[in-house]
This record gives sequence, C-alpha cells and structure tokens, in this order.
Amino acid sequence: MVAVLLPVLLLVLSHSTIGEPTFETIPLRFESVIQRLREFYQNYPDIVNDLVNNPFAKIRPELLLNNRTSSQNQNIVNDLVNNPFAKIRPELLLNNRTSSQNQSSDCERDLEILISAASQRQLWALKVLDAWGKPLPSGILKGNIFWLGNYDECLNPLYQINNKSFLQQPINTQYCALQSVPGSAQGITSSGITLGLCLPTSCNRQSIITLIQEILNVSSLNKNNLHCSNDRANEQHGPSSGTIALIIVLSFLVLLVFIGTIADIFLQVSVKPNEDEKSHSNGYHNLSEESSNKNVPVNSVYPASQYMAKPMPSIVFLAEFSAVRTLGHIFAIDKKENENSFVFLNGIRVLSLFWVILGHSFFFGLSYMSNILDLLSASRNFAFQLITSGVFSVDTFFLLTGFLTAVLFVRHARKEKLSLRMMILYYVHRYVRLTPTFILVMFVSIYLTPYFGQGPLFPVQQGFESTGCRNGGWWTSFLYIGNFFKSENMCLSVTWYLFNDMQFHWIAPLALIPFVMKQRAIGYIMTILFVLVSIGSILSLLLFYPSMVTHALDISSNATGPNFFDKIYQTPWCRISPYAFGLLTGFVVVSTGRNYRLNTIVRVIGNILATVLGLVCIFSTYGDYILVPGLSRASLVAYQVLSRVGWSMSISWLIFICSINQGGIVNRILSFSIWTPLARLNYAAYLIHSTVIFVTIFNQSVPLYYQSMTFLNNYVSILCFSYLAAIVVVIFFETPFFVLEKKFLKR
Repeated sequence: MVAVLLPVLLLVLSHSTIGEPTFETIPLRFESVIQRLREFYQNYPDIVNDLVNNPFAKIRPELLLNNRTSSQNQNIVNDLVNNPFAKIRPELLLNNRTSSQNQSSDCERDLEILISAASQRQLWALKVLDAWGKPLPSGILKGNIFWLGNYDECLNPLYQINNKSFLQQPINTQYCALQSVPGSAQGITSSGITLGLCLPTSCNRQSIITLIQEILNVSSLNKNNLHCSNDRANEQHGPSSGTIALIIVLSFLVLLVFIGTIADIFLQVSVKPNEDEKSHSNGYHNLSEESSNKNVPVNSVYPASQYMAKPMPSIVFLAEFSAVRTLGHIFAIDKKENENSFVFLNGIRVLSLFWVILGHSFFFGLSYMSNILDLLSASRNFAFQLITSGVFSVDTFFLLTGFLTAVLFVRHARKEKLSLRMMILYYVHRYVRLTPTFILVMFVSIYLTPYFGQGPLFPVQQGFESTGCRNGGWWTSFLYIGNFFKSENMCLSVTWYLFNDMQFHWIAPLALIPFVMKQRAIGYIMTILFVLVSIGSILSLLLFYPSMVTHALDISSNATGPNFFDKIYQTPWCRISPYAFGLLTGFVVVSTGRNYRLNTIVRVIGNILATVLGLVCIFSTYGDYILVPGLSRASLVAYQVLSRVGWSMSISWLIFICSINQGGIVNRILSFSIWTPLARLNYAAYLIHSTVIFVTIFNQSVPLYYQSMTFLNNYVSILCFSYLAAIVVVIFFETPFFVLEKKFLKR
C-alpha cells in the first residue's frame, strides 16, 4: 500500500498548490558573466557608497506598515514594529559607541576600530556590518522569524578578484545568533525571533548582551539568549571527559574491525576453501526481528566451516569482525525461499522506514522554516496526508515485531520444551541484540555532534541533544524507560519507539506462554485485552484533557495544555494495540499453517476491505486541513481512538495473505531481492537518520524554505545518506557485539 502511495506523493507534491513561476532558460556564456563580475567588483567601493547614501536605503517597511495597515493586520504589524529586535541595527553601534568612550577592554578597542573604519567607508568594515541580520526582512507575514544575515560573510574574508587575494581586516569577527524570548502574542513572532550579529571575537557573550541592553534599555535578555560561533573556543577547554571516553571506545572498535579484516584476508589467501561444503547462515537481525530469519545468509562469504586446514581459532574468531565479511553479509542475497521464511516482510520493513524518514524530514525542520505559512497552505493538498499520517509507519513496525515474536517463540517452543533457560534467553538476547548499537549511537549524538558542523542555526554548545539528556537523562535509555519521563529529556528523538518495543517484549509472554501450552484461547484473549487497554487509555486521556491538541501538525507542541506526545503518543498503554494485532496475526499463521488457502471470493473481499480501511486511516482527517473550523472534537477523538486499530487490521490482513502465498503482485513486489540488503540496515538506519536530518538542517547558512521539489530533493538525500551511514554503524557498532553475542550466548 505504502509502495503505491509514496510515488503518488512525489507526483502530486511536485505540482503543489503553491504557485511557482516558470522561466525561460537562456544558455549562459560564462566568460562574459565572469567579466561582468570583474567590472562590478572593481567599482564595488563606489557602489557601496552609493547604496549607503541612496535615498532608497532610508525606505524601511515599518514606515509603510505604520501608515498603511488594515485593522485586520494592525496587531501583527504593531508586534513586529515594536519588537525590540526590530530596533537592533549595526548603525546603532556607530551612534552609541563613539571614540570618546573609555576603551576598557579588547572588545571596546575592537569596536572602536570597527566604528572608525565603518565611518571612513572602509570595505572590510562595511562587509562586517553587511553581514548583520536586517530587522524586518521580507517574508515576515509568511512566518520568517529568522533574521540571520550572512554567516559566511561574517566569518570569511572577502575575496578580491582583481589581485586574486583575500581582503585583510585588522580584527577577527564572530557570528552570533541572538534569540528573543517568545512573546505572548499568538502571532508570527510568538515563537521568538533569531537575529544574526557580526562582532569582534574579543567580545564574549556577556559583553555583547551588556551592549545590547544599553542600546535597547531592556534587562530581560541574558547570555543564554545568545549563541556565538566562537563559544566553543571560549568556553570549552578541550573535549569533555565523556567525549574522550567515547573516542577511546570507538577507536577500540575501529581497531578491532581493522584487525579482523586483516585476519579475514589472511585466511582467504592462506587457506584453501572446501568447495563441497555449503555456506551456512546465522540469521542477521533487523529492526523488527526478534530472532533469526533463516532465509538471510549472513556468514556466507568466508565462513570458518569452509576451510580444509585448521587455522588458529583466535584468527578465525577475529575474522568474524572483518569489514569485508560484514559487507558480504549485508549485500548477500539468498534467492531460495523455504517454508520458514517471510521474505515479503523485508519490503514492508524498508518501505515503512522510508515513510518514517519522510515524515521526520518534514516535521524536524518545521521550527527552522522561514515560510511556515506556505507549508501550512501545502497541507491542504490531498496527497500531503501521506506525510501527516506517517505515524502509522511506526505502528507497522510494532505490528511486525509482534508478528515475528509470536511466530519465532512458537517455533522455539516446538523445538525445545518451554523452560527457564528459554525464557531467560528470550529477555537477555533481545536486550543484548539492541542495546550496544543504540547506546553507542546515542553517545555519539551527545558528545560528538557539537563537532558535526557549523552555521547560524547550529547548536554549538550542546550539539543535537537537549540539556536534560546531557545532564543525566541518558540513563533511562539503558533501562528502556525513557518514555515514562518528559520527552524533552529524552536522548535521540526517535528512541521512544525502542522503549515501547522493549516494554511490549517484556509483557508479550502473558499471551505467548498460554498459547504454546495449549491454552490458545487464553493467548487470544490476552491479545484482545491489550487492544482494549490501548483503546480505553486513549479515550480516557482525551476525555480527561479536553484541551489536548490532536492535530497532526501540533501534537508535539508544549506551548499550551497537556502534551499529546508525552501523554499518549509515546506511552506503551496507548501504543500497544498494533503489537497485539501482530501477536494475534502470528498466532493465526502458526495455527493455520502456510499451506492454508482462502477461496477467491473471501480473498477479494478481504483485499478490498483492507485497502479501503488503510486509505480511510490515512486520509480521513483531510477535512481538518480544509474546513473551518475543522473537524469536530468528537471526530478527532474517535480518529485517535480507532485509527490505529483500523490500520493494524489492514496490515494484519496483508501479512496473513502474503504468509499463505496468496498476496499476488503485492507479495511479489514486497519480496523483491533489493529489499533484503536494505532490511539488514534498517535498525541502524532508524537510529542514525535523525542525526543525518539534523546535520542537514543545522549546517544551513540560511533558514529552510519550503518548496515541493526542494523538500523532495532533501528527502531523497537524507534517505540515501541514512542508509550509507547505517553501513558504517553496522560495520563498527553492530557487528562486533553481534559476534560477541554469538560467541557467548549461543542459542
């Protein structure tokens, strides 16, 4: 279903409702363009003087806003014009910091140099002032609250074309982003304004804030409102102890993989393989898998069992860490399908992650867009519901996990009797399988992301993680209980899924054990109870908090009222219904067997109902985006209560029909061999994709600007880089611990 709908999204969004002008393309003669640039630059000082003294430079939009405004927009205009940030201009430095003042510090001295040079129209000083963010820029009524100026112009010297050198300046400058406290007005500036400043590096944050307070005569600003490109050099004397410890651990893993690769190459060239012995598989795990998938060959490149000679066991063991071997494991494709495999799950798993990344590429960038109103306008597009309904992609993962847990638990119980050892391994294996990679990626995000780039939006001081996470919130991740605390203290914004997944795994035996002990009715009843608990929890919370926002574009807002994300979205009692449907589907498949056949009428009716149900779940809230005042509260509550149940029923039917090989063309598409390598990277890609998104956002020199094709281009780039980064994570993070688990926790 998603495989069909995503291309529709790409097609429709490329013809978005936002009008985009078309232009005729004229072939450029680059030599003439360069020559014109040379002529322009030779006269650049005169041009700057003309611009500064031009009467047009004195025409500011607030003059028009104050005199030509309608009553409808008067409040917005007043909020903008009277905002203290609208009064911060670089020329105020010239008026307020004159040479008569006492030069009591390096900052004061450098400001005097800048002031003097600017008054003499020296090019380097004009460049510094030009880099400032200009108050009241264009696009404010579209939601532009990022008055960033030019980050690169502030930090980099100006290139002189005539002598092919860089313009020297007597002082070094730093870029600072001044963030206002969000106002009380419920308008465009209610989220606060970010203003770019270009000032000498000798000025620390406190001295800059003092200067601004003098200019504005306000005391509400403090140094926490200011972030400068020079903060790291001024306030961090070398990497922290946590950063050093992480680098040591990562260095050890890199060394281990390097030694393993050398050992693997040594075995390849020194020991002749046994051609008569077939490769074996050890079951590579994926995001939604609890145990091995026998159709996936993992150790099929140079397995130790193929060697005729007996190499040293230590070398054979080290070779398991080989990067070459791991790459072979990832990209190996076994085209032989047996009755125990569910190859079609690879397609569902990968397409679901594509959908997750699509939604996150959109939602994670909302706070950094300069035309948020255009984006809200685009949400009226019918196909846009594929983005806002992306929450169902995670429900699909929950369902897959429940299905595989049920099927594999029953298989293990049939091979060996239910025992204490089996139950201990059930819990230990899951924890050991997921945790090391998760924790390493989390600590990379905490300690290394401050060094992952630069830009006016880049959080220089803390990286991509919140203060709550860095100050100790990370310990909840080790216990998988982070979703019981405020989301603002959670490390890695996507890990709430892992917490729920593990918690569902803890309680699943309440249904699994009765089922394998021939009390199947109790197993079915427990899964139904899980669903009822989820429905009752969501309904109770929405009724208890009548002001809780349920709109897809607002559910993560902490601004007013109870937080939907903290109360409902991330809590296990509200999210367990898809997992329960997965258990139920697994029970049905192992009970009926994979040779079970449905008659044509039942199959066709089931396919139609499942498709309609899935489409209703995705598109039924469309009216909330186009109607005024939107859907009723009762309708939205009903949607939140029932939509995940409906989606789970739709995907459960898809899994069941494909499991008995009656899925037709859908089964064949989902079973394409191209999904297999990507499915092996899914877990790592899920963990790392949010970091890839933030690297993309925070390294921008300008705020994000929503256009349909630009968004799609960014999405495809993020998707590709997420899977490329996942290869690195699998080689250096996942494989070493997988090898150790296989060595010491043999199942």
